[in-house]
Amino acid sequence: MTASPKPRMASQEVLAEALALAARGIPVFPCKPADKAPLVASWRKEA
Repeated sequence: MTASPKPRMASQEVLAEALALAARGIPVFPCKPADKAPLVASWRKEA
């Protein structure tokens, strides 16, 4: 028996989770949803 994949979160859920993490002091950096590549071109400098 194989585990079923997790359903993808809607963008509003992702935003809510990111804001909750940031509010707890955990750094959050935006990534492209499909491949998790950084959305910010200068991510190394910004991180």
